[in-house]
Amino acid sequence: MSFETSIRTLDLQVTDVIEFRRAGAGRQQRVHAVINGTELTQLWHGAVGRWAAPIWSSVLGPSLEWWGPNGKPPPAALSEWVPVGYAPVLTCRCGDFACGGALAQIRFDRRLVIWANFKTAKFEKDVPLGPFIFGRRAYEVARDAS
Repeated sequence: MSFETSIRTLDLQVTDVIEFRRAGAGRQQRVHAVINGTELTQLWHGAVGRWAAPIWSSVLGPSLEWWGPNGKPPPAALSEWVPVGYAPVLTCRCGDFACGGALAQIRFDRRLVIWANFKTAKFEKDVPLGPFIFGRRAYEVARDAS
């Protein structure tokens, strides 16, 4: 198995939605990760054969801190589903992360950010997706602009 290891582009798009199905229903924001022009939701579907939805911005924290260099420990509501060292990148289409969300390890070095080792929310299986390698400066600009 070979992986393409070229530098990817990342665009983070935040959309407002009105959510009725999950706790804390009301006006919410979702963060769409677009890698080389293709939404992560589409890449996920191609890898696992089922759809997921962009993650809620409230899950990622202010300034999308969970996708940042220092990460953050999972909040109590997600600690069962998100092991240390992983970050949620997608949620289930029903809005419940544990139902069908996606995780990835996000690693930083001086010049690169790598999204790798994708897993399902219940950590039931490895997902043949990635790794996605981004230039760190461009990644941080995209994250900070969201």
